[in-house]
Amino acid sequence: MNQKVSELTLQISQTGWTAPGRWLASAGWGAVLWAVPFAISIPFFTPTGELRVEPALFKTVMILSGSLTGLVLLANYLAHHFRGDDSFWRFGLSTGVFWLLINWGLDFLVLLPLSGQTPGEYMLATGLGYVVIPMTSTGMALAMHRAAAKLKKISRDS
Repeated sequence: MNQKVSELTLQISQTGWTAPGRWLASAGWGAVLWAVPFAISIPFFTPTGELRVEPALFKTVMILSGSLTGLVLLANYLAHHFRGDDSFWRFGLSTGVFWLLINWGLDFLVLLPLSGQTPGEYMLATGLGYVVIPMTSTGMALAMHRAAAKLKKISRDS
């Protein structure tokens, strides 16, 4: 039993997520990922909460703003916190799942009371779309890992 705990601790420490600063930084970036599209959405609503534009246009703007924000934040976050000795897929996946949970949590705290949706309605209309966050973060970490390996090979061959 103790050996399994030691192995798990080693696996976790190898991802670099034992450093509290990385968790705190990740939480901040995850909150920004939620806040930017939320701020962009505000002008689309009247003071009484009615949508000023067609729902399809609004949803498209939210998808585009969330995707762009997420890509920019992920690229910067991974570039600053992803180390060569990290397990790239585990780091990307854990970052994405953490950001997913932050975004769901903030939506449940802020969006659900404003929209009047039930949790089930929210998940069907919006929440399930956030599952793309861990997919994107894992893919981006994989791409960074492959690019770094290619650069190492080029520098060794030079």
